[in-house]
Amino acid sequence: KHTDREIVIREKASRIDRTQKKTIYEALDDDIFCMVTYQSIAAVESIAYGIPAFTLAPSAAKQVSLQDLSKIETPYYPDADLVHKWASSLAYGQFNLEEMLNGYAWNTLMENKSRETISS
Repeated sequence: KHTDREIVIREKASRIDRTQKKTIYEALDDDIFCMVTYQSIAAVESIAYGIPAFTLAPSAAKQVSLQDLSKIETPYYPDADLVHKWASSLAYGQFNLEEMLNGYAWNTLMENKSRETISS
């Protein structure tokens, strides 16, 4: 309805098929203009890879994607700094209680903060 571009559908196959036969990165290398998905992880992978995404359901990628398919020809390309901050936020949310209590989470945050200061 909103584009004349070719639409490629990637079914959610078994994990073995998705990781060994043709990975998401191999699929994204196939001259993909943008990703349209209901799945957060597909949007996360796409945006981290530099390909814009449209998320059609509640998604961890909502901050860095569009939801309105009428804008498919003009997708949102978040700047690298925003993508870095967003990806860091997602990653830091993956620590478990033990890692928080034993200091691993805090040490990881501080290590990455010092890396950002060094690279700035």
